[in-house]
This record gives sequence, C-alpha cells and structure tokens, in this order.
Amino acid sequence: MTVSGRSTQSKSSAARTLGRTAATLMTAGMIIGTGIFGALGATAEHAGAALLVAMIPGGLVCLATGISGAQLGVNFPRHGGAFIWARAFHLDTVAFLAGCCYVGQGIVGTSVVSLAFAHYSAQLIPGLPIHLTAGAAVLVVIALNSFGISFTSKIIIGLMLVIVALLGVFVFFAAPHVEV
Repeated sequence: MTVSGRSTQSKSSAARTLGRTAATLMTAGMIIGTGIFGALGATAEHAGAALLVAMIPGGLVCLATGISGAQLGVNFPRHGGAFIWARAFHLDTVAFLAGCCYVGQGIVGTSVVSLAFAHYSAQLIPGLPIHLTAGAAVLVVIALNSFGISFTSKIIIGLMLVIVALLGVFVFFAAPHVEV
C-alpha cells in the first residue's frame, strides 16, 4: 500500500456487505447504545438535568471521531481500521498499539455494556444475578452476530431508533428543569 492510500488490491475485492448509510447508522447505534446504557443512569444520578449540557461536547467528540474514521475509510478502503491506516504511513509501532487498543476496547467495552445491562435489568427484576445476566447478554450478542452483519445491523439500527426516541422523550421532559 502506498501513502496515498491506494493499494494494489481493487476496491471491490474486499467484501462490503453494508452500505455507507447502514454502516454509519450501525456505528451511531453502537455509540449511542453504549453511552446510554453504560453511563447515563449513573451520570444522571449525580448531574441531574445538567447532564443534557454535558452531552453536547461528548456528542461533538463522537461526531469528529466518526467523520475522521469515515474519511480515512474512504481513502484507505481495506479491513483493519486504524491498524491499516498507521501501517500505510509506515508507523508500525503505532499500528501495533492501535491493534492492541482495538482488542482491549472490545473486551472492556463488552464487559462494561453487559454489566450495565445486567444492573439495569436487576433494577427491573430484583434478585437477578448480575454476573450471570451479564454473561447471558454476551452470549445473546454472540448468537445475534452469528446470523451475519446484515441482520445484526438491522437489529442495532432498530434499537438505536428506539433509544433515540426514548432519549428525545427524556430531553423533552428534562429540558424545562435545567438550571443554567
């Protein structure tokens, strides 16, 4: 691969089963889902309605990261993300670190989201074992992914739309109580 991002591999040789819109919505769904289920409850408990103000810079950081990733993905259309992008510029150590961070992010992210899901579920169903529920959530996600990326993306996008609608309801009722 050259620094310009053009490889000897044709753009069509990498299997692309999701279009840009579906991939973008799926990524947004994962970001929103993780943010909502991983942090919203605990943050709202401490920050109250001011949480709405704090969400703006966080959303802007996510937007900038997403746009950067999309631009790099268009210019370096190969599987591997930041690992491939760093290797394109002969930054092998950075590429190695990016790969390690990606693996670590996957492990930690899965743990955080599954535990958050388990804690919220235990609030709905008292006495529910947290760690067993978190493990079951991970197994459900693994099973979901076994059906393929197209099916999984539809589920994630659908859940994201529900979450955004619920977030809209939250904002509608909480906004009048924000003291700035």
